[in-house]
Amino acid sequence: MQFILTINQVKALEWGLNAQQALLFSFVYTAPSWCRPVIAEGKTYYALSKSKIAAEIPLLTDKPDTAYRLLKALELVEVIELSSTSKITLVRLTEKGRTWNTSEIYPSKVGKKSEVRSEKNPTNQDTNNQDTKDQKNSCHQQAEDVPVEEIFNVYERILPNKPRVRVRDDARRKAVRSLWRKDKKFQSVEFWEKYFNVVKESKFLCENKTLAFDWLMKPANFKKVAEGNYS
Repeated sequence: MQFILTINQVKALEWGLNAQQALLFSFVYTAPSWCRPVIAEGKTYYALSKSKIAAEIPLLTDKPDTAYRLLKALELVEVIELSSTSKITLVRLTEKGRTWNTSEIYPSKVGKKSEVRSEKNPTNQDTNNQDTKDQKNSCHQQAEDVPVEEIFNVYERILPNKPRVRVRDDARRKAVRSLWRKDKKFQSVEFWEKYFNVVKESKFLCENKTLAFDWLMKPANFKKVAEGNYS
């Protein structure tokens, strides 16, 4: 039985989830860290039975059919995708669903500070300064096109036994962006899910805690892992 589940109330309200749906999604969100991955229709799903849901979160329901109806409700709001084999239900997070646990949900105080400064230093006083700001914003936008935070979160979700990426500094962000831009096939969160699942399925890689995020982001190691040298 799962003893601790964390509900992101901001996202739950944004997506229109009720308490039952939010509780179930918080459970499904952790599936990549412990469920068996299954490739179906060219995508990575995770085997999650209705009875498993009922057994793990009895506070939600003790009826497998009710668990499945709640899964279907989550699929309707496009936070998960469902499939199945002849024996078990398969589930995967959508791009929308993967944003459940990101730093973007927390309010920022930067805006308030800017407003105070703007009274003393009105904007657009100098065209050159404005152009410089625009250039910086453009560079920042290009950097943000790479879902670095999401990749950090995918790593921690699929490999919970590895050291967490507590310091998400420029060096680590640069390493992720560099690998992302090397090849178009690396430019999807789904690829990174598959990549970290390769690590999870390798006893050597998974059990050695020194082979953590930084090691996995080194180009030479990345290539070896991606090509299945440790499978």
